[in-house]
Amino acid sequence: MFNRLFTFFSICVLLISCTNINHEFSKSDLLEKNIEIKKVDEFTLHSGDDSEKLIGNLRFGFVSNPAGSLHAFYDEIKKQFLIADNEGEIQKVIGDEGRGPKEIVGVEGFNFNNKNQLVVYDNTQLMIKVYDLDGEIISHAKPEKSSYPISGSKLHTYEGNLVSGTMDRRLLGNLKDEAYKSKLAAVHNYDGQLIDTLGTYDPSLREPTSYNLFPIVTVDKKNGHLISTHYHNYRIQVYDLATEQREAWFGRETKGFTAGEEYISMNLPRHKIKEKTVGRSSAVSIHTVPNYIVLYFETITEAFYETGNSNKKKSYLAVYNDESYDSYGDVRLPYVLGNVSNGKFYLIENDNPSNYTVGIYEFNKKN
Repeated sequence: MFNRLFTFFSICVLLISCTNINHEFSKSDLLEKNIEIKKVDEFTLHSGDDSEKLIGNLRFGFVSNPAGSLHAFYDEIKKQFLIADNEGEIQKVIGDEGRGPKEIVGVEGFNFNNKNQLVVYDNTQLMIKVYDLDGEIISHAKPEKSSYPISGSKLHTYEGNLVSGTMDRRLLGNLKDEAYKSKLAAVHNYDGQLIDTLGTYDPSLREPTSYNLFPIVTVDKKNGHLISTHYHNYRIQVYDLATEQREAWFGRETKGFTAGEEYISMNLPRHKIKEKTVGRSSAVSIHTVPNYIVLYFETITEAFYETGNSNKKKSYLAVYNDESYDSYGDVRLPYVLGNVSNGKFYLIENDNPSNYTVGIYEFNKKN
């Protein structure tokens, strides 16, 4: 009887260990091949009218439609979207400041869906809004109240639903010790119903180095993956959207990434928080391009705080093979990253409204 129980127990342990092969953190091997980026094109936002008067203050992060032929920029002052083509010509202005279903008060996340519709989450009005390219409102709905709200500066559309990073509201009272318990992402339909929650926060957040623990997520539609990281973190998790199981947890502290060790509390005076973040790196966004997973991160500098010019930050791409998860190291960017679409990197070279210029770059392998 004892031998049979021992054999059964051993088999269970073996099965559990096999199912958890990719559940432990794996430090990515550093590949010898290097990658750089090269500029292939650029465009400057313009219209038949005075573009400088048309543009207020555009958020650096913008989105592109699935074909990569249209780009949506959000103006944080005028509360509207500028839809531009690949030549930078503004085709349409969508939205206006106000509290109606068609109007905008404050946008958190937005993106195009596969129907070329612009899906927007107005977090001030707590409303999901869907616009067509003529600027007409197709639908609007309030998300249901739950512990897992829509959050993050970029929504992701997948199989007719919305995927966003989230944070369990029940943990807000003790984020430093409990944030790691939160679900990672929330899935809502366009009617605002919470369909599902996915994943959990990176286990390394049991020992956080900052109050800003929010997840950064993207959806790899080709492979059906949810890929995530967190601010002030270089580690990456990959979840299968069909099985909701974690397939990998990997990363490498690349040459340009400077991790902080001392915990930064939100209760510190603002000048103290600034002081402690100088020299520290923070993940900003994560993307997939053919053959690669790319983590975009920035290192804060004193020059950025002195001038307010985002291009005074040090900007990098940490590049990984999308199958082996091995690291190609990092690539220093000359400007802030605005978007990644169809294998192209869009850098904000000039954010002056009279000459708002976006440079278009691609990977260039070095042997």
